Amino acid sequence: MVSIMYQNAFSEVLEYLKGINEEDLEKIPKSFMEYLKNNASKDYHPQIDYTKPLKEIEMSSTAYSVISHICYEYWCENENIKKEFLELLNRNQVLYEEDINNKTQEGFHHSKEKQKKEKVEENILPIETKKESFFDKIKKFIMRIFKR
Repeated sequence: MVSIMYQNAFSEVLEYLKGINEEDLEKIPKSFMEYLKNNASKDYHPQIDYTKPLKEIEMSSTAYSVISHICYEYWCENENIKKEFLELLNRNQVLYEEDINNKTQEGFHHSKEKQKKEKVEENILPIETKKESFFDKIKKFIMRIFKR
């Protein structure tokens, strides 16, 4: 049984793929498409605005991970393109982590300023949260598929 998070993500991916040209759809193995269809949520019906670029479409990070997997495995036609794609994903991951780190730091500084204004004697330490990286999500997803 696939978790609800993955069921919803598979529904989003299938809906997204409805807007892809037939030539690219044919590159995806039927077995993989069947897996998505069989495990997609029956109750969740996402709405995709096909006029927007992929990065502006509101989908879960899990759905983006599945689409990235499809792109890498089936749409990147040679090793050079796959390498460029992975480099792009790595750059995006670094930018994402820097953005999260900056937001965490801004939140910490704001908290310190507020603390000074209120003259609170307690020390408040920032809580470091670890987000699962994009590649870890893709790797986990792929491993779950192949364990079946």
